[in-house]
Amino acid sequence: MNAVFNLSPSLRLLLVFGFILIFIRKKYPLGVAFISGAVARCLLFGLGPMKTMGIIASAAFLPDTLVLSVMVTAILIFSKSMEQSGPYHHRRWPHAGIYSFFDHAHMGQAH
Repeated sequence: MNAVFNLSPSLRLLLVFGFILIFIRKKYPLGVAFISGAVARCLLFGLGPMKTMGIIASAAFLPDTLVLSVMVTAILIFSKSMEQSGPYHHRRWPHAGIYSFFDHAHMGQAH
């Protein structure tokens, strides 16, 4: 393990990036992959488990973190509701509006 600590910071970041990619390739949720990568980064840069947990706990309640969490949650909720309730839910946004305009124009129903 000492050999890993002696690597340059750039190589250690590449190791963390590879770790995240492995998690994504194994079909873990992105949140799990990113949090695992963040913990791996802390450990590879010499922070102990207790220091890492302290950083996670303190960062979880920062105003910026809370605002970002609310924004991401809102985006996910709106995205899901648009998928389920939109008139063109079988088409992907942003093309749904363009296709619907051309569909109506082609049928002589454009406004």
